[in-house]
Amino acid sequence: HEYRSQIATALEHAIGLLVAFGLTGTSDPNDRKRKRVISHLKEAGYMLPNGRADMQAIEAWVLKQKHGKRLNAHTSQELSELIYAAEKVKQHYLSKI
Repeated sequence: HEYRSQIATALEHAIGLLVAFGLTGTSDPNDRKRKRVISHLKEAGYMLPNGRADMQAIEAWVLKQKHGKRLNAHTSQELSELIYAAEKVKQHYLSKI
């Protein structure tokens, strides 16, 4: 019984990771908008040494914005506003290099 419990816990963790990284094939209409925010901020230097997006820094930036909530909690309209703000951050960053 304990072995089954461990397997169930491992499967729940694996499914959680798949969902977190958008690998479940679900069609969330806001997913594209979130990816645009991430892309703009990555181009603005929110990047890890390995070239991947620095999601911890991106989430921190998102929380400081107008709506004060995590990226995945934003509505479609709020995400549009975040995209605009992230574009401005990117433009400012690129103007400095």
